[in-house]
Formats: sequence, structure tokens, C-alpha cells
Amino acid sequence: MKKILFIFIILMSFVFISCNENKELVDTDDSGLTTEERETYLNLLNNYSNTLNNLTLDDIKNIPNEINYNGQVISFNFESKDLNKVNNQGEVLTISEDTTCIITLKFSISDVIVTKDVTIDLERNNYEKIVIGCDEKLYVHEGCEITINGSYDIENYDYHILDETIATLDEWCYLTLHKVGKTYLYINKKDKPDEVTKFEIVVNYAPLHIKSNMTKYTLNRSFTLSSQYDLNDVNFEYDTTAFEKEDGTFTPVKIGSYDIKVTHKLDSECFDFITIQVSDPIPELDVETNMTIGSSYRISVLNYGLPSDYNILYDEEYFTKNGINLTPIKLGTTTIKVIVSFNSDLYKEISVDILPVMPEGVLSQEYCLVNNCVDILFLNKDKLSYKDLTDYNISTTTTDICIIENNHIKALKVGDGIITVTNKTDPRISCTLTLHVIENNTSFLSGSGLTSGPIVITSPNDSYQYKVGEMIYLGVDGDTNVSNYTIFSSNITVCTVFDDLRFIAVGEGYTSIIVRSKKNNEILGKMYLNISGFSEVNYVERLLTIAEKEIGYVEGPNNDTKYGKWYNLNYEPWCAMFVSWCCNQAGISTDIVPRYASVRLGYEWFEKKNQIGLAGSYTPKAGDIIFFLNNGASHTGIVIACENGIVYTIEGNTSDRVAKRQYSLSKDTIKGYGIPNYPNYQNTSGSTEGATSGDGESTL
Repeated sequence: MKKILFIFIILMSFVFISCNENKELVDTDDSGLTTEERETYLNLLNNYSNTLNNLTLDDIKNIPNEINYNGQVISFNFESKDLNKVNNQGEVLTISEDTTCIITLKFSISDVIVTKDVTIDLERNNYEKIVIGCDEKLYVHEGCEITINGSYDIENYDYHILDETIATLDEWCYLTLHKVGKTYLYINKKDKPDEVTKFEIVVNYAPLHIKSNMTKYTLNRSFTLSSQYDLNDVNFEYDTTAFEKEDGTFTPVKIGSYDIKVTHKLDSECFDFITIQVSDPIPELDVETNMTIGSSYRISVLNYGLPSDYNILYDEEYFTKNGINLTPIKLGTTTIKVIVSFNSDLYKEISVDILPVMPEGVLSQEYCLVNNCVDILFLNKDKLSYKDLTDYNISTTTTDICIIENNHIKALKVGDGIITVTNKTDPRISCTLTLHVIENNTSFLSGSGLTSGPIVITSPNDSYQYKVGEMIYLGVDGDTNVSNYTIFSSNITVCTVFDDLRFIAVGEGYTSIIVRSKKNNEILGKMYLNISGFSEVNYVERLLTIAEKEIGYVEGPNNDTKYGKWYNLNYEPWCAMFVSWCCNQAGISTDIVPRYASVRLGYEWFEKKNQIGLAGSYTPKAGDIIFFLNNGASHTGIVIACENGIVYTIEGNTSDRVAKRQYSLSKDTIKGYGIPNYPNYQNTSGSTEGATSGDGESTL
């Protein structure tokens, strides 16, 4: 397009010279112009004839019919002088051989017309042209596969490249590019030698890429720049006041940020930039001056790019070192010194305070209703030097929003409350928390639940502190239908959750509970729980009660069960998944009974813990896990009682259902019993009523 506009400007100069006399300019002696005027116009035409002759037919067809130039409307059209080749619409007719045609360009303004004949190259088109496909850009010393009419089949074609010093084509359609330049591929089907397609191959210099080890250097620290081209083939452009240069080596002499441009001498479009940061040679450190014991800190030297450029000196009484990272191991104040490895006079020393671990404080709920309370929890309590909340002062600057009552935070009115927790012994140990006090959620919509968040999760007595074994039902402020929501636990070894917004504390520690709307994942609430201590819970009784309720459950086609869906392994034999499901529902920790889908792996888990009672030498009791693994059997269940040489069980996947079964203790397929280490209440037994003889096998 630039070429077309350039031609317009040339031709318009012809037009405006002519306009002064309102004459038509033609290459004849009877134009009405003076000899001097005629010679001036002809010289202009001759000066630009080469440019005009470089036009293609597409260039001509893309010239607009009217152009505004210097306030004048210039009209343009063209005519073909070879109508048997190209018509006056610029359409190429059938041509049996490569040829040329002459197109007359006409520019006019008012009554003045400027004409110029242009010769256009035309290719033969009375045959099916072969389509060659290859990379859009071709670069020297590289190569690419080409396609011939969409395939790599070259066996049915004859071909040659005009200049094979520029490019060569092998029998696998791979084009290798040897040097910069332009050549042509001539190709034809073997059975049509006269129908030759010419394909232009233009090989360019590959994009230049500057190579450098780093981009940050200090004064007088020399560095080398290179590229894939020889130094003699490129030019360097740079600030000569910032660098001294010898060949490809630069020595910074001025602090600052500077661009260096590298350009190929034969192709100005082949270039690359690099920005070099030049700094003072004294080490510039990016290091925390307040460190926490036990954490790892990177010692960053900003103005030296390689770790080998400097040495880190430190007191081994206070730190351990791993690479360029230091880990504090002792409280107190110490120093870290960084010395440049090639010049010991260049160094930087800083003082560092090593503090106890900072409390990772959270509120039991970030959102709270007016007149409700939340607790402060330390999620990293096991790492703290001061673990108890009584070791800290709790204060707030927003006493109109919330107040502190016995280390609880009570919400007074809607707004954001700021709570600061500061250690009584060392005020540097602190954390700041934000409580969002909100109004009751009134966005309830029947059938959908809450239509906006956040969700405030309700718990009995607003408590967030529970003991292992406790089973708690949660609620949602503004909606009594808990089926509208799902519940998740971030740590299932601490807390197991159920669809009815119930959770059972199964281990000590912290966990977060998320309650989310089933209709909209963005409507949710989050609470933290602290599980500490143990309650007296009869886990065996819980387990047997849950298992009893499942009696009569029948699988669907192909082992389709709710137990398999829960385990994410549906349509598989499910006796072990039934045991795991019951234990989960009872809140039994995986430290007591593993979650297992493989009977053998379940047995091996107990065996590794030395909690196996072998058949024939051990009398099982309620709550034990029975394993049938002898004589080709693979089955498992829950022991509910043992009386008079008979063991009673509840099993899944026995005759495709959940059922009570009974066996002689001498049953040959029984290998042994897993003996869970339940806390307390070891002597519970379940009802044996309704138990029938089993075969100790899973139903296939």
C-alpha cells in the first residue's frame, strides 16, 4: 500500500503541473505545451518509469477510483491494451504460457489527464496450478517441510530449484536453506511436463537474538554480548558514555539503565535489544531484617547476578545455610555479611533480629452477626513459643463495632472491627485480624436457599472448640433447610463431615469447614474449628448402629452402590468400601480404621500395626474387622458379636446386599481380624438376631 501511495504522489505532481494550463499531457509534439514545459514533464515521467513498471495487477486493482489530495479530487481508472489477456476489469483471461500485458493508467483532475503504460507479468493459467505450502518466513541455515497439493508425496513430480546454492529440496519434501537470497522452485507432475508451477523462495536472515549471561552488572565489571551471527557481521549501537567496548566485550563506566542494539550489517530489520542495568559495586542486599526462627530466607544480592560472585558470612550459632538461603535457629540479634568474591574490599553488612514464630491468627468466622461471638485461633500453635491465648493482649480500636469479652470477640453493630493480638512478653510478636459484622441474611428463596452471601454458619452455643469424638450439627443463618448446601472439611483427619451439615471430630488439630450453596458456588461461608482433647465416645456402638441401619440395602446393576460413589470407585466389588463408609459415618479416624477398597490392603494395614488377631488363636469382639482371605476368598465385614464359638457380622456385597451373617470361628476362609484401637468402651456387642450363615465371599 505504501508503494501505491508513493506512486500517487509522483503522478499527482504531473497532474498539478498540467492543471496550470488545463491541458492534456501526452507524449506528442502537438500537446499545446511549450518545448520547455514538454521537456520538464517528460523528464518527470522518465525519472519514475522504473517505479511504475514494478506494479502488479493486484496493485493496480487496489488503487481507489477517487482520492483526495491537497484538497483536489483525483479520479483514476485503467485500460488494458491486451484485451485478449486482461479485460478492463483487471480479470486475467485464459493464458497458455507465461507472458506480459500492457495496462494504461489514467489519472485525471478537471480536464487534465495523465496517462502511463505499465507492463505486467502474467503466468500461464490454463492448467491446474500446483499448490506449494511452507513456512511463511524462511531463514538461512534452517529448514522446513513443504507440502505439494496438501501432501508430502513428491514421487509423482519432477522438480528443480533454480539456484541450489540458496536452497535445496530432498526426496522427503524437506527444504534446506543455505544462504540469504531469492530463487525459484519449478515443479510439475511427471505425466504433465508442460504444466510447470513456479514457486518463489525467499531466504532471510534469521531473527537476531542477543546472548548474555546476565543483564545486571556493576561498574567496571566487563561482560560479553554475542548472537548467532559472527561479530564481524553485526553492528552495535550503545551509549558510548556508559560503556567502553572492545570487540564484543563491554565495560560499564556509568551507573544507570542502558539499551544496547545489535543489528545485522546486511539487514537492518534483523536486530535485537538488550537492557543492561549498571549499579555501584557495593553489594545491594534484599534481605529481611526481622526474621522468624525456623523459617527460610533467601539472601538476594541485587547487583550481582551469579551466586559465585559473592560469599555470605554468618554466625553458625544463629543460622543454618542451604545454598543462598539461611534458616534462623536461635533467637537474638546477629549480623550477615556479603563480600564480593573477586574483591574483598567490596562488602555489605546488615544487622538481623531473629524473632519467635509469629502467630498465624484467624477468627473462627470472618463474618459474624450482631450480638454473636467469635474466637481467635492460632493455626500454627504447635510452632509458637507462646502457644496460649492468655499469653497475649487482645485489643480493638473499633469498640463501637466489637468488644473483647474473656478473650472472645463480641459483635455490637454492623461494620468492620479491627482486632490486634500482641504478645505480653515480646510486643513484636503480634497479628491483626478483621471481623466483618453483618445483618441477618434475608435473601432466602424457597427451593433454592440463600441467593446471596456470605453464609454465616451457626453452631451450638457459638462454640468453635470441640473434643475428639463429638458429633455436632451445624446450621445456616437465614435457612433451616440444610439440604440446600454442601459441606467440606479441609482436614479429614481432624474432622469428618456429612451431607446433613453434621461433623464428627476424629482427631486433634485445626480444620476449616466450608458450607456452600448447591445453586451458586460463590455463596459460601467458612469457619475454623479447634479440636483438642478427647470426649468419652462409644465408637463401637456408633459403628454398629450405623451398620445395622444399612441392613437390607441392595446394590444396583453392575455393583452400583452409594458406598462406591462415596469412595469414588463405583461399579466395583464393595464389601471393603461398605466397612470404610460405616467407619466414616461413625466418625472413626483413619488412624483407627483405614479407608480401604482392597481387602488385602486393609488386612496388611492392621498387620503392619501389629493389630491382627489370627483365626484359631484370637476371639473376636464387637467392632473388630473380619477378613476372609484364605482358600481364595477376598471379603471383609464388621464384627458385631461373638458367642459360643460363632462370630456374627454385618457385611456389604454379600448376596448383592447388606446383611447380617454368622460363621463358626473355625471357618476355613477366615484369615483373621483387624483390631482397631478404639478409645474407651471396648465391651459393646451388637444384636445377633437375624444373622444367617454366610459363605465369607463377596458377590461378583
